[in-house]
Amino acid sequence: MSQMQERIDDYLTFGVPYVWVIDPATPRAWSYTINGAVEFKDGILRTENPALELPLPEIFHALE
Repeated sequence: MSQMQERIDDYLTFGVPYVWVIDPATPRAWSYTINGAVEFKDGILRTENPALELPLPEIFHALE
């Protein structure tokens, strides 16, 4: 997990506004920004500016 957090921090430092981390085993997802992390409890990954919404089940369906 510490290596993943380092990578997340790298992306945010480079200016990437949103970093999504998805655990396919559970399935759960989190969004990391310069303001911190939040888990997507409703199963929909979201961003602002640009406004995007992506239901988590669609990600797993696309991988089948």
